[in-house]
Amino acid sequence: MLISAMEKHSIDRDNSWMIGDKEVDITAARESGIYKTILVRSGHDIDETLTKASFVINSIEDIKEIIY
Repeated sequence: MLISAMEKHSIDRDNSWMIGDKEVDITAARESGIYKTILVRSGHDIDETLTKASFVINSIEDIKEIIY
């Protein structure tokens, strides 16, 4: 579904970010060719040693510290 949407809307994978609150979101991004990823804790316990995310943040509001 993600790849189909990217092709339909001509999304540039190299300049795109995936933001999610579960590791499956990060996995989907990477499998789709998006490697700039942010995992938001959103109250979840996250083992940062296991995630493939580029960044792990506490709140969606913290994104402004990474993407500017």
